[in-house]
Amino acid sequence: MSSFRRYDDSARGGEPLVWETASEILTHRSQADPIARAEDDGVAVVIDGSVRSWSALQWGAAEAAARRTILTVIYPVRTSIAMDPLANPWTHPCAGDDEHAADVLREAASLVSRSMPGVAMRGYMAHGLTVPNVLEVASGSGLRVVGRPEGWDPLAAIVGDSVWAAARRLGRPVAIIDDGGAGLHGPWTGRVVVLVTGASDPRSALGVALRAAHRRGVGVTFVHMGARTRTPYFSRPAVDDAFRAAQDAFPEVHVLRRTVQGAVGPGVIRETAGAAIVVVGARGSAALFRALRSRDYRPGVPVVVA
Repeated sequence: MSSFRRYDDSARGGEPLVWETASEILTHRSQADPIARAEDDGVAVVIDGSVRSWSALQWGAAEAAARRTILTVIYPVRTSIAMDPLANPWTHPCAGDDEHAADVLREAASLVSRSMPGVAMRGYMAHGLTVPNVLEVASGSGLRVVGRPEGWDPLAAIVGDSVWAAARRLGRPVAIIDDGGAGLHGPWTGRVVVLVTGASDPRSALGVALRAAHRRGVGVTFVHMGARTRTPYFSRPAVDDAFRAAQDAFPEVHVLRRTVQGAVGPGVIRETAGAAIVVVGARGSAALFRALRSRDYRPGVPVVVA
């Protein structure tokens, strides 16, 4: 059984902490303010105490400030399984992990209050869930944020693949934050860059990109990668209609359209260097996501899967 405990410093004075089971959150049945009831434009950040998770928290707090919405911070806590006298399984936090989680959430609250004092934050301990699981549970948030998985061992690679897979199958945007590669410059430095492949529907990625560009006062460059078909991507009626509707909604955002032929991997590195944000369609090709997950790809900018 996995569960969430809402972190509250007042509990140290004797107040009980509120427990919410993950199943209640997933089915939206909890009446105790679960993560799934967060506002549609809320921002949820998953942290684990790593350097990149702190980068994710800072970016998520800034995004919450720009959206004028609440920030939910979630810390996954390791649990172990035991049996009660009737042989019923139950889980409990590993020794010291609850205290460590409380310390991390307290440090997160301090960081947010210093950097973004106007942002309201709430913290949760997620017991028995991994980072990819937490991304799925935080279904009520308009944006979920996580640090790019790091490490060179096989376990880290598995976790990284799971994070990317979760980002692709979820119905709302997920921002994966990387703190490497800062200072890079490319053809679209400072702009929001959208990457799509094949004949995928551009509407979700385009909407996320335009809203992000509008908040930042920058333009959008929409790049169709690995073009191979005879019919130009931007000439397709559905794509053209999507761009017309988007431009009507955000007339002040300058939008460029670009088609890139050839191998996707080198094109990703070249087109995204120095971008403010990179937005990719969740239904992009396997080649596109292989390039994004590659250890050689260190953009130093958020990659939003939408």
